[in-house]
Amino acid sequence: MTDRSASAPFVIALNDPAAADPTRVGPKASALARLAPHHSVPPGFCVTADAYRHARDAGGLDERLAQEIGAAFAGLRANEADAPVAVRSSALDEDGLDASFAGRHETVLGVRTGTGLLDAIVRCWASLDSDDALAYRRERGLPTTGLALPVLAQRLVPADVAGVAFS
Repeated sequence: MTDRSASAPFVIALNDPAAADPTRVGPKASALARLAPHHSVPPGFCVTADAYRHARDAGGLDERLAQEIGAAFAGLRANEADAPVAVRSSALDEDGLDASFAGRHETVLGVRTGTGLLDAIVRCWASLDSDDALAYRRERGLPTTGLALPVLAQRLVPADVAGVAFS
């Protein structure tokens, strides 16, 4: 297998056409990237499946990965330096016909610092191997090894109410 991580970016902005590829960014981020040109989707970026694999193989976040994430975070908050960010999973097999993983992978809201962002990403990655997520996978006959978890970071928008729509 070719190591795409050697040259491919580890972070892809939602408005980048590459963000439409669910094999790189997961189905949640991919769906948002496809919606963004036509609807009001908060800006964001995705830390790719390759980034997860790279960090796993390297034993954690390295300088290249931390720099790419930091640059994307700075760009996301360029117009409002204190804007809060949501950090959540976009696992390669979540939110599909066979499994949703709702509440099983970590979500961190209100992230305001670079250190907080890196911590939130690591927490999301760690939730891929949580007892609850692995039990859910086994119950549905999904793989429990060889997994990767892209992470989506998006600006939080002030809201009076929030909800989820299914189609």
